Amino acid sequence: LVNGRVADERTSGSVPYAGTIVTNDSTLDDWQDIVDQNKGQASAKYDQQAAVDCAIESLNKAFDQINEMKPTQGYEDMSTEDLDGLDTTDDQGLTYVVNVTSDLTVKTKIDITGDKGDVFILRWDKDGDPSNGYQGKVKFQSGGAFVPHGGLTPTSFINVAGDINASGGGDNPGPPYPQGPRLDGGLGELIDGGKDFKSGGFFTGYWLTTGDPKSGKTSSLSSGIFVGGWYTLSSKISMTSNTSAVYVGPSSGGPPPTTTTSTTTTSTTTSTTTTTMLQG
Repeated sequence: LVNGRVADERTSGSVPYAGTIVTNDSTLDDWQDIVDQNKGQASAKYDQQAAVDCAIESLNKAFDQINEMKPTQGYEDMSTEDLDGLDTTDDQGLTYVVNVTSDLTVKTKIDITGDKGDVFILRWDKDGDPSNGYQGKVKFQSGGAFVPHGGLTPTSFINVAGDINASGGGDNPGPPYPQGPRLDGGLGELIDGGKDFKSGGFFTGYWLTTGDPKSGKTSSLSSGIFVGGWYTLSSKISMTSNTSAVYVGPSSGGPPPTTTTSTTTTSTTTSTTTTTMLQG
């Protein structure tokens, strides 16, 4: 989904893609080439202003909500090295709010184990104060990644950050960590034209970013691999050589959805509405 009325969508070469690109503009500019190159697995929706407005509002609310959360006791000032080997298994399914304030460049596998219902909200911010923006650049490279174990999946991690960056090298986390742009949450067949990941910097889980707190821009990503989802308010993004992604949703083993059902009755009709929201 893109705010096409302000974005200059550019691309070159061939981009294997499976999904739908949604815009509030009447065209996709050069991104139309991506849809045309992937007939049978890609589509577009135009003039979707309501969808864009809703997404921006929802993302801003998510930032506000996460900013207001108090860090979990003992997780107020953590480094990525501190998180390696963390095991929260206790059969409870808890939410952990973690301030990641140092070692924002990740070059190794960070192994984390927990229960199926555990959710980790990671605030990447060098000064630990989200009120002035997320300080510091988060970079994954050389095969660096958060690797979930036990009952955890990529959807167990929700990350908020300002600027992000990536570069190549290293190797992939092993299966069942998704190995490429595959269907069924990364565990099915490769999309047409897709290839499995070949090293890089792995952004595990859902990433909510603002861009650099001063400029609003995001550094150019080389070999950045997103396993989960990326949602950003950034004014500029650039995804270059070997950058790739696979969306992982709750149906792929993430936190169970919360479902509520309401019934409305009038003098002549009865209607039932079911709403599903992602827990956490």
